[in-house]
Amino acid sequence: MKQIVRLNRYLAMCGVASRRKAEEVLEQGRVRVNGKIVLLPSFHIEPGVTEVTLDGELMLPEQYLYLVMNKPAGYVCAVTDKYDSVIIELLPDKYREKRVFPVGRLDRDTEGIIILTNDGDFAQQMTHPSFGITKEYEVMLDQPITDKALSRWKQGYSLKDSPHWKSENFPDDHVVKPIKLSRLDKHDGKSWIRVVIGEGLKREIREMVRLTGYNTELLIRTKIGKLQLADLALGDCKEFEKEELLRRIKEVP
Repeated sequence: MKQIVRLNRYLAMCGVASRRKAEEVLEQGRVRVNGKIVLLPSFHIEPGVTEVTLDGELMLPEQYLYLVMNKPAGYVCAVTDKYDSVIIELLPDKYREKRVFPVGRLDRDTEGIIILTNDGDFAQQMTHPSFGITKEYEVMLDQPITDKALSRWKQGYSLKDSPHWKSENFPDDHVVKPIKLSRLDKHDGKSWIRVVIGEGLKREIREMVRLTGYNTELLIRTKIGKLQLADLALGDCKEFEKEELLRRIKEVP
């Protein structure tokens, strides 16, 4: 079966920024398909067969890249930032040139597993709630948690309980709660909790900790689906083939 895509999506696949940017260059009459100027974003393209040029330069889809990084604290999950260092700065030049971006978010002070890619469809699959991909974290609290507090946390909190959740696309009475929550014995004398979540709201775990009456000393994401960090050092990354990465995330035989 032949793969047919819209012209604006094809241009985005070739690295012409976003589909919106692609539509701008189309409106300017800078794109030719098989030698003829095409202005319509929905014009059908058959990759590998149809010839598409932008300002006379042949447009070919970029090679997709899939990376897993062990993010250290002190970096934000963004491509650029005016004030903070971004995780893109940690990548070798050969990967930075591929214009990858982080899939989802970890806040500046959170460590752990993050995926980077230049495949927008894959990123959508990883982050949309309908795909049901969970994330597992280990949280070090400022003091031992009581059974009563742990029970309260398991009940969850309303969106209206936190200003950080106001912008999320849920009704105010939506309840934010962990899928799994348990104590974790790491034999270091600290108070650790294992948390599994599905939605990934802004500062979700830190806010649940705060609303339970505690402070987060350290937060580490240890799993995306079934994918674990293994022995990946802080700041390092590993490249995967798409199917292998999906298999590890979903643990499909």
